[in-house]
Amino acid sequence: MSETQPDTITPCRSSDENFPSQLEQQLRLHDEVTHALTASASIEEAYLDVLRSICESLSWDLGVLWLVDRQLDRLRYGNSWHTPAVHVEAFESTYPITTFALDVDLPGRVWRSGLPIWIPDLLNDGDFGRAEPAAAAGLHSALSFPISDHGQVIAVIECFSHDLHQPQAALLETLLAVGDQIGSFVEHREAEEQVRQLNHALNQRVTELQTLLDVLPVGIVVAHDPQCQNMSINPAGAHMLNVPLDANPSKSAPTEGELPFQMLRNGRVVPPEELPIQYAVAHGVPVRDVELDVLHSDGMLLNLLEYASPLYDEHSRVRGALGVFVDITPRKSAERRLAMQFEIARALAESNMVEAASRTLQAICEAMNWKFAALWRVEPETGSVINVGEWHAPATGLAELVEATRQRSLVDEASLPHRVWRSGQPVWSGRLPRADRPARTELADRLGLHDAFAFPIWSGDQVIAVVECLNDHIRQPDPGLVVV
Repeated sequence: MSETQPDTITPCRSSDENFPSQLEQQLRLHDEVTHALTASASIEEAYLDVLRSICESLSWDLGVLWLVDRQLDRLRYGNSWHTPAVHVEAFESTYPITTFALDVDLPGRVWRSGLPIWIPDLLNDGDFGRAEPAAAAGLHSALSFPISDHGQVIAVIECFSHDLHQPQAALLETLLAVGDQIGSFVEHREAEEQVRQLNHALNQRVTELQTLLDVLPVGIVVAHDPQCQNMSINPAGAHMLNVPLDANPSKSAPTEGELPFQMLRNGRVVPPEELPIQYAVAHGVPVRDVELDVLHSDGMLLNLLEYASPLYDEHSRVRGALGVFVDITPRKSAERRLAMQFEIARALAESNMVEAASRTLQAICEAMNWKFAALWRVEPETGSVINVGEWHAPATGLAELVEATRQRSLVDEASLPHRVWRSGQPVWSGRLPRADRPARTELADRLGLHDAFAFPIWSGDQVIAVVECLNDHIRQPDPGLVVV
């Protein structure tokens, strides 16, 4: 028999006069294989259903699948099916330990030629290497055909029967077409599996990245368009900007006026086009080490260190940007404390007591970015504290408060200087107490001074004075400042 084309001998099955016609058999085979492929959930399940469908359609007893192993360059066992009534254990026991090289035994010959082969009588075929176990199982005829993907054999199917069957050329042609059909199915399913695995891996990476964004203690903002009007933010960033996690934090958005924060540089609002993300997108350059302040609508102020870099599409066009910002408020507070200590030491060294008081208040406010400070001298005999000095930042409109404070005395023990004097401890308060001269408190509220801090000045074991500081931005209590 030639190995360059299917055998063309006309089939016959003399033992069964009602054997279906060739055309009916081929149509049934095609329908059964098509159904097996479309109904299977996996390649492995499809192969097993195909073995069953072919054997049942052709009334053969046993089907065996051999898969091409490219690494081993051999055929290895894949799966098998047989009718329940037959006993082929002796033959099946050879499968797991058997492999075929190219052109060896029936599967190897089909692999090499890429064409189907029909052996009418196994026991009298010198090229069939498993005649002894086949005889023990009562098998007499065999046919084998390749499963091909674009002309490359990827597997071989063998079918065996207890009866003697003569070759049928049309059926071999059909089996060759069926092998191509199965190969196309396998290619499609493998491509689907690769896509599924890639999607699974991608989803894992996305989940890992999202978890990373959620737990990082730095703010991360992604601008999703070149206009920077649509942005998303991670939990840490939402906390720093005081916005909901699902909010659009863009200052370039039409609704930016609804955001509960402002971005400041040196106390002035930064225009949206000068913010790091917007600048990175507009100029196509990374932006690094930009220090800005974020002022919440409730007066809270944070110091941020910001970075931004443009994001590009597949055509190398800027499609958005990634922004990262870190809360450096503790670091800036430490820097201000050091500057304050230096300025106070210099003021005490270079000035008389009156000048030193004024310069000390100025040093405290400028170093800590407070707007107003007053020095209160303790008068134990009268149980009062008397203002002996004050300072306010220029161009802040606080002259009225200075006049309301200058040379005043406070006798109410609920006032902030009194509380510090009596406790000997610093006090950080959200506002001046009402007992601290109601008119002065109302004036501070009207001037937008929301934050108050006061600390004692000791001489030996006695508090001799209290320094009081007010600010228009709410700050988190700074333990380091309290210590200083």
